[in-house]
Amino acid sequence: MIESFTTISSNDNLSTMWQVYYEGILRTNTTLRLLKQDQAGGKTIKAERAKEIEGEAKLLRAHYYFFLWRIFKNVPYVDENTSIDDAKVVKNDKDVQPMIESDLKVAIANLPDQKINGEGGRMDQRTAKAYLGKLYLYQKKYTEALVLFKDVIGSRDITTMPFQDNYDVNKENGPEALLVAKHAINPDGGGDNANVGDMLSGLNGTNPVGCCGFYQPSIDLVNAYKVDANGLPMLDDSYRTNPYTSDILLTDKTAIANYKLDVNLRFDPRLDYTVGRRGVNFLDYGEFPGDAWLRPEEGSRPHGGPFTGIKTMIPKASMLHTHKRVQHM
Repeated sequence: MIESFTTISSNDNLSTMWQVYYEGILRTNTTLRLLKQDQAGGKTIKAERAKEIEGEAKLLRAHYYFFLWRIFKNVPYVDENTSIDDAKVVKNDKDVQPMIESDLKVAIANLPDQKINGEGGRMDQRTAKAYLGKLYLYQKKYTEALVLFKDVIGSRDITTMPFQDNYDVNKENGPEALLVAKHAINPDGGGDNANVGDMLSGLNGTNPVGCCGFYQPSIDLVNAYKVDANGLPMLDDSYRTNPYTSDILLTDKTAIANYKLDVNLRFDPRLDYTVGRRGVNFLDYGEFPGDAWLRPEEGSRPHGGPFTGIKTMIPKASMLHTHKRVQHM
């Protein structure tokens, strides 16, 4: 269902998304409305900062509407000038793309090139340009998108940073970071106030972490990392021919135990910083063993495939360092 972009009526994620993103829109609209009142009255916020706040709020509003448009297409458009009563009866008969584009252009004009106050979770001009470029991609305005993407890529030196640093908890806010959602753990060290989804995507079984093995990468995703003899991606979908499935199709216990990685397969090297697969080192935890670290189905072999994600995991050394630090506090 994920790969075919379909859903069923019992899936409550869509109604949750609708509620959450309109909550975000409500908050950005409230910010813009109060900002307008302040600037028309006491001006307790300096004009330069007010301009930035407008840019931040409109970029976030564009983000929320973009997600709603991408999933639902026809959505009611409500902005800071819409009253509560009017919002209840707004129809979904308008194309929201022009309003998304307008908000992003305001953000580009109003926001600085650097994160405000050096805070990684803030919006900046590069974020707005990249987002507008993404919107243009969806609209098939490739020429306009390319101009923005070149500007964003050229504004930082990203040639010397290793790919894996993007997902290293010790190297946050690197030059490739654009739109970043920040989370905080609870005062007691619990993670319920952080990104709960990431909590569920950890390793499972006999590994040093212990939970929970959700959100496994698909076999098709892994095979999409195949490259040809020149190291280039197989854009003609030929990567789906004779797919690599690791050991998941084996049924004999001896064959499973004796499985050896085919080292002659050609993959983009970024695969092994994205996906854990049997026979390859998983960060600094050692060689990924396959079934032992995957979520089984009622005692049988893993039902979600032979692979697991890496990007949301922290290195073992970092986890041990954090544990020792907590012990000494």
